[in-house]
Amino acid sequence: MAPVLRYSVLNKDRMIKSKLKIPITSPRMIHDFLISENHVIFPDLPLEANPKEAIKNKHWMFKFQENRPCRYGIMTKYNTDVNKIKWFDVPSHYVFHYVNAWEDQNEANETVVTMFAIVWDKIRIELQESEHFWSSTDKNHLKKFTFNLSTGKFDIKTLLTNQLLEFPIINQYFMGYKNRYTYIALSNPETLKNQVNYDD
Repeated sequence: MAPVLRYSVLNKDRMIKSKLKIPITSPRMIHDFLISENHVIFPDLPLEANPKEAIKNKHWMFKFQENRPCRYGIMTKYNTDVNKIKWFDVPSHYVFHYVNAWEDQNEANETVVTMFAIVWDKIRIELQESEHFWSSTDKNHLKKFTFNLSTGKFDIKTLLTNQLLEFPIINQYFMGYKNRYTYIALSNPETLKNQVNYDD
């Protein structure tokens, strides 16, 4: 059976309004996803599950495969047709936690989705070796993605780098809408301490 992402929309009474099975590249860890006012953004990133290999080689079930496809799918919230999903192939990376996303219209009246994320260029998770997978040499980035749904083009900008960042949060009243401030935990190999406040 080909791997799929099961997407469902529930109303305020907890009844399913729509649902969709979305084909993805392979069995993958989808740890987080994003919504905007009118769209949903889901990652298809190359942290792949291979239980047989994990048992054979005694390592964690998920392994980062940097040469495998890395992409984002964007669709309207109530979409029920997989052919209407807009796919964007992007450079290889992984994201555990996204910040926020929103859509707006540019000067050409094209729909653009803006997304912020804590991005790992590469990642190695071996939980049998230590409680945490990060080390003093690990660094990741706060990045801004823009996806033009009209042209199919995208852009990625690095906003913060050369630090070990994770667990971003915003004022939850702005979830799915344009926000200004982001609060991010600044880590060391042993614990999470301090925080970074980012003003876009």
